[in-house]
Amino acid sequence: MSGFPSTPAEAAAQAAGYYYQIRFGLYRALKRLLRDPTGSIAIERIDDIAISTAQPSSQSLTVAEIDQLKHTSNPSVTFTDNSTAIWRTIGNWIRLSSLDADIALGLPDLVLVTNASVQPGSGISHLGPSEEDRDPAVAMTKLIAAAETSENKTSAKDRSDFLSLEAPIRFALVKAIRIVPGAPGLAALASEIEDLLHYACEISQLSDFRSELEGWWFDRLSDVLATGIGVVVPLLEIDARVSYLREKYKTSNLQIDVEESADQADSLGDYLFVKQVRAVKVGQQRLRNAQRDFLKASAQRSKWLRESRIDPAELDRYDRTLEEQWSTKAAILSDELPSPCTEDDKCKCGRATLGWAETQQTPLKGATAQFLTSGSYHALADRLRVGWHPEFKELFEVG
Repeated sequence: MSGFPSTPAEAAAQAAGYYYQIRFGLYRALKRLLRDPTGSIAIERIDDIAISTAQPSSQSLTVAEIDQLKHTSNPSVTFTDNSTAIWRTIGNWIRLSSLDADIALGLPDLVLVTNASVQPGSGISHLGPSEEDRDPAVAMTKLIAAAETSENKTSAKDRSDFLSLEAPIRFALVKAIRIVPGAPGLAALASEIEDLLHYACEISQLSDFRSELEGWWFDRLSDVLATGIGVVVPLLEIDARVSYLREKYKTSNLQIDVEESADQADSLGDYLFVKQVRAVKVGQQRLRNAQRDFLKASAQRSKWLRESRIDPAELDRYDRTLEEQWSTKAAILSDELPSPCTEDDKCKCGRATLGWAETQQTPLKGATAQFLTSGSYHALADRLRVGWHPEFKELFEVG
């Protein structure tokens, strides 16, 4: 038992419709950006959603599309020519065009988007989004017949307004209508948005990227919608936010996802980094730790390169950073050597330098792990770019 009473279905449906409008608005804006980034998207200004486009050599915007959303929690619903929701939408568009001369003169696309279906053979089934799915003349004939014969009192006013239009105006209205059935529902829209953002980040980051963009979008709309006047957002503002997040995700968040190396630590005895560790007389456990970190770091770095998640130049810069940090630390510890100093003094200094390297966690594109830094230091030691014994060059350099 949850301890909470059940939410009425109508209230839940209203909440779903509200979030659907917010999410669909972002989806529609991202799609429009692919074609024309100069316009704006309006939420609750003219209708549920409206798209405006900038006019050449003009500072004004022209409404290019008006969207009415009909989200249902029961996608098995089928709209017909007699559906109240259809006539309410048509009636709203008639009243809108009568109130706005600019819309009446240059009738924009009037789009009804729903995750429900449309009855095959109905008038509205001839008003699909694609030209091959459209026959406005047939649609108008069927809608007139439905308007004249329906006895639904709820839609009476909307049907009457439709029949009262002059024939040319009525046909222009029907010709502007586009019905988009079977649209993605509230949950499915998340995947649709991620498909539009696939270029912006790695596949593994898409869900987080989309969530962060939606969070910004919700905050952007909420403050203005709370005033009850609707909100207009330039598409370039959305594009700028995507670019910001793209840069953010590009420069961070490599994932630590290495699998255990198949190589055995005891096979590394001839490696220079192993000889360097032994030269400062450490215990067997520290030697095994060095071999483990070397193998894990090598496996992780190779995996990132293999999957094209990092550029080799970035790894080179990371190694140079480690080398500079080691140089500073090694110089500090070497200055503390007594004069004269014994071999034991030198080994003690080397163990201190090694101990410092073993516990460092220098991030690489947001990825932080002790083994990554320690293992990378051992890889550098294997190439004699760093060392632990103060005289490691003299001890191991050939020629």
